[in-house]
Parts: sequence; C-alpha cells; structure tokens
Amino acid sequence: MVCTLDQLQRDVMSRLGENPQPQPSYEGLDIPAPIDVIRQKILSLLPEIGSRLIREASSDSLGDGEVIDVSVVMRKMPCGLFAAEVKIPEDFLRVVSVKMSGWTRSVNQIIMPGDKEWSRQWSAEPGIAGNPDCPKAYIASADRGLILRLIGSEDEDDILDWVRICRFRTPENDASFYFPSSLYSALISEMTKLL
Repeated sequence: MVCTLDQLQRDVMSRLGENPQPQPSYEGLDIPAPIDVIRQKILSLLPEIGSRLIREASSDSLGDGEVIDVSVVMRKMPCGLFAAEVKIPEDFLRVVSVKMSGWTRSVNQIIMPGDKEWSRQWSAEPGIAGNPDCPKAYIASADRGLILRLIGSEDEDDILDWVRICRFRTPENDASFYFPSSLYSALISEMTKLL
C-alpha cells in the first residue's frame, strides 16, 4: 500500500489518544506542539521499525511487492540450463517473487549463502540446481554487487517477466512510501509502544 508520513502520524497519534490537529503555542513561547514532537520521533523510528517488520514477515504478508526494472545477464550453468543473473538494488530487504517467461511457475523462496541448498546451484543435475518446472533463485555476490541467480531457463534468450522486491525508504517531507498493507497495523503498534 502507498502510505504518507501525514497518514502514519495521524494513525499513531489516534492510537496514542492524542489530537492529530496542531494546537497553537502560547504567544512568545517557542514550545513544540505534541504533533511536531511525535512527527520527529516517527521519522527517527521509521527506518528501523519498518525495515525490521519487512525482514521478519512471512512471505505471504508482503503482498505483491514492488516491481523493479533490471538488466539480465544469461550464464550457462553446470546443469546444462541457463541462469539469469540480475543485479538487485542495495536497499532491498526481501525478494518477494521472480519469474522468467520460460518457467512454468514463479519463485518466492530465495536461497541465501549459508543455506544448505546454496551449493546446489553448481550441480550437474537440473532437478537439483533448478529447471523450468522447479526453478531456483539464489542470492550471490558479484563484481557489480548483489545479484539474483535465477536457474531454470532452457533458452539463452529467455526473458525476465518480473522481479518483485520489498525495500524501505524513509519518506522526505510528506512523500509517499510503499509499505505492505498487512504489516501497517503492526507498524502503528510498534511506533506507539516506543512513543
């Protein structure tokens, strides 16, 4: 869902039982109103709380995620099939879903370095490394940063249908930001506990 800082502030203040309308300060005194103090506190807490909620959420709580535009480099793998290597942005938190046009289904489970399945990408067996009916997505490091290695394409000219991710960017002023709708209530609750 697309959120704004103003909406988040109103929702947090309502949960706190505060009036979300600014109250005038006494003339001659420069005392910040509760609305101003709460806004600054929300801005300072938002990156840590928002990022943590996205990282800890179950896959089905993330919604559709954000479709990103990426370039693809194809690479022949030991299993005889091709892997699409896709550079992902540094500010990504979670990969929600990826799909190549030659695959029969999308992938939403990403294999990370350190996972016991991670070395399977180098298997000579397509059933283990990834194939069109059971594709696999691995995160790896490359010269150009973090990449997704998407194994399971039979054709070197296979086309990427989509990469959907969740990332979190702190809004400036009242810019909108994307946040999974199923986690929004938890965001408000976490903010309220710390204010």
